[in-house]
Amino acid sequence: MSAKKRKKTDPNGNQALSGNPTAKWVLFIYFCSGVCSLIDEVVYVRLLKLTLSNTVYASSIVVSVFMGGMALGALIMGRYADRVINRLRLYALLETCATISALSFPLVLRIADKFYRWVFLALDPSPAILFFFQALISTAIIMIPAMMMGSTLPLLGRYITDMRHRVGWLVGGLYSLNMLGAALGCFLAGFVLIRTVGVMGTLYMAAAINLLVAYGGWRLSRYDGIADIPDENVGVPERRNMTEEALEGKKKGILFSAFFASGFISIGYELIWMRSIVYLLGGYTYVFSAVLMTYLIGNVVGTGIGSYLSKRLKRPELGFAASLTGLGVSGIFYLPWMGLWLSEPAVQIFPLFNGVMKDMGFNNWIANLSLCHSFIFFILPSILMGIGFPLAIQSWSRYQYGVGQTTGMVYGINAIGAVMGGIVAGFLLIPWMGVQLSITILGLLGILLGTLMAMIFLQKTLP
Repeated sequence: MSAKKRKKTDPNGNQALSGNPTAKWVLFIYFCSGVCSLIDEVVYVRLLKLTLSNTVYASSIVVSVFMGGMALGALIMGRYADRVINRLRLYALLETCATISALSFPLVLRIADKFYRWVFLALDPSPAILFFFQALISTAIIMIPAMMMGSTLPLLGRYITDMRHRVGWLVGGLYSLNMLGAALGCFLAGFVLIRTVGVMGTLYMAAAINLLVAYGGWRLSRYDGIADIPDENVGVPERRNMTEEALEGKKKGILFSAFFASGFISIGYELIWMRSIVYLLGGYTYVFSAVLMTYLIGNVVGTGIGSYLSKRLKRPELGFAASLTGLGVSGIFYLPWMGLWLSEPAVQIFPLFNGVMKDMGFNNWIANLSLCHSFIFFILPSILMGIGFPLAIQSWSRYQYGVGQTTGMVYGINAIGAVMGGIVAGFLLIPWMGVQLSITILGLLGILLGTLMAMIFLQKTLP
């Protein structure tokens, strides 16, 4: 049976997810891809700590470069995803390339380490110059697999749907599953695999799963046949007078700013959380994994909520503004909440939590303490971060025609903001201003931009 006959359509002739029998397998494959991605990221941080000898700097570089590579990959693929003929075959190729890049990481890192030593002995650089070389080379070797990972979301998002009016719901669900897999991968790497099979064994296991993902995509591409022809009748913007066009320009501009700021604040928060909890618990891999896993689980829950809201709200941009404002408020109250928790409730609740974890076979109290504190401190703002993403996609779909273009644009700009957030928070705000002032600045930015965004979208005409 041909691919064309297998696909159901809505009354407007758009492809429906339920009518594509391979799409449900694609969702499972993308879940597994998320598992591999975060296992790799945890391993990269562990290996880079040996080179950079600083947990916060290693975390900042890995997070920033990962997000930068994923942004670049998403933006590039967003331009072509709506025109690619066999998307699953290209996806399989990208996953294969990501696997090869991950497997070569230890070898390339050893070569880079020799180069670092040569620079140190031959040029006698200052610590700042030496760190610059370390960061530059580390960026070069992480960028390629990150680009491969980032390019998959607009590609698969366009595969599962061409329905622009439901892009937030369907692509948000796809992204949520990937994030759920990422949370599982983070837990497995930080709390199970590295401890049992070592760093290299963990990397090899992730590579094996990733190759299975690539093979699954390749097999599904054979059964799916030639993908649907892109919808050329996606719509043409209505003609507006000059006042309406000026207002629409303001709305597009504030949306762009909100996409960027959402990523900027989110990753800035994550690094500040990392620094603050390291003060309490130390620079263990457990701590990094616990913070990252909580961040991912919160994003999964939030993305699910945001996906549901994206098909219910008539004004998704106002929901996005509310999530951004709430994210800012959570930053303002972060340190007061931490102080309140540590003063009394933690003493009573942690022993109960630790006992439950021991009954489940997790006997390392540092790991259990990291998980408990991370969940209490970070779960709510992480949920707010996730809520915004599907609402942002649905909001931008009014201005960007094509599911792949919409997904690539929103994800790419958000990830670029995350890169800048990682750089500014990790290398400027935290070292110069400390944790309290840094998170206050980021929180005020979220409140200000969310409020401004709501005011602009509630306008009927320009003043």
